[in-house]
Amino acid sequence: FKIKISDSKKFVGKLYPDSTFENRERIQKEIKAYELLNDKIPNSVTKIIWNDPNLNFAIFEWIEGEEIIDINDHVLSEVFDFVKSLEQISREINYENFSTASAACLSGKMIEFQINNRYKKLIKVSKNNPELHEFLKTDFINAYNKILVDSKKKWPGKFDEYVPVTNQILSPSDFGFHNILLTQNGLIYFDFEYFGWDDPVKFTSDFLLHPAMDLTEKQKIYWFNKMSEIFYYDQSFKTRFAASFNLFGLCWCLIVLNVFIANNSNELSIDKINNKKSKRLLRAKKILSQ
Repeated sequence: FKIKISDSKKFVGKLYPDSTFENRERIQKEIKAYELLNDKIPNSVTKIIWNDPNLNFAIFEWIEGEEIIDINDHVLSEVFDFVKSLEQISREINYENFSTASAACLSGKMIEFQINNRYKKLIKVSKNNPELHEFLKTDFINAYNKILVDSKKKWPGKFDEYVPVTNQILSPSDFGFHNILLTQNGLIYFDFEYFGWDDPVKFTSDFLLHPAMDLTEKQKIYWFNKMSEIFYYDQSFKTRFAASFNLFGLCWCLIVLNVFIANNSNELSIDKINNKKSKRLLRAKKILSQ
């Protein structure tokens, strides 16, 4: 919510899902993330004005900025500086101070589990949508079976072994230009309600795969090369990326189909919901083909 006070000061009010129905502790994760980043990287994220976990509500400083439409080398360079800062903080902070990020994937087995879990939920609701059912039972499952076998062959070490703590990063989890604003003082980052420890390979992959991102092939290669530089000490980083990138792509196929599970009846008409579902199914097919 946008909150405007009589003296023209503006703030952001954020209402989080009730933890009674969703055990993700989003407000706690986000507040802890902002406190850490405001201390370690001042002026890179918005500031907390007030919060109350019992009310699932927080108030933040308003960011005067613009959406990033033109993704150029200068903007990408600033993002790399931020990631480098996150990496440095991750090396300094006590591991016990933070939990894992939401939907963290610290092993190949965890990625496999997430795909299976999302797939089961979608299969249950697909019986009412023949096109979705057909996509899941044929195109998706055939690709998944092939990619999983290939990933397990390529995986460095054991597929169910966690990435060492020393190679994990404190990740926003949902990271991209949809959560960054361009201001007069540079880039400001927001939305850290999924913040926590994760594999930097997942962080790298999600930035490339997120549907809200629109990177050129040159920029994608540039992103991967720079991330490889930042995590140079992680000897299996490139091998893990090669083994898991397509698995993360399959995850995104299913994530964009969440509209079939979510209850949108209070906010959209039946026609708009059906239109949204059709567009998301086309997007999932496009991601799968890539």
